[in-house]
Amino acid sequence: MSEPAFDAPVWHNGKALRKGYTTGSSATAAAKVAALMVMRQHLIHQVSIVTPSGVTLNLNVESPHVEGQQGIAAIRKDGGDDIDATHGMLIFARVTVNDSGEITLCGGEGV
Repeated sequence: MSEPAFDAPVWHNGKALRKGYTTGSSATAAAKVAALMVMRQHLIHQVSIVTPSGVTLNLNVESPHVEGQQGIAAIRKDGGDDIDATHGMLIFARVTVNDSGEITLCGGEGV
């Protein structure tokens, strides 16, 4: 079975709509790239993730920063033609490595 095409439009009421991606996908990509940057100790400017529906997204990273045991990255949310309040926002993630051996997820302030 082939992978779904992200760039194929969605048809609604006879009109072709450009697809976007969710805030969750944006947050996932930001967290992934922040973790990769802190582990590799260098900046990364593009990241890919596979969505639960099997679509691969290749996303540009904004505001990449790595310093010591911390990486920070942002992904600009794209709602496609079905925009919402988060369309165009930067979705940030910060990953900090410590010696505990545990993974802790902390949510920031929401929209």
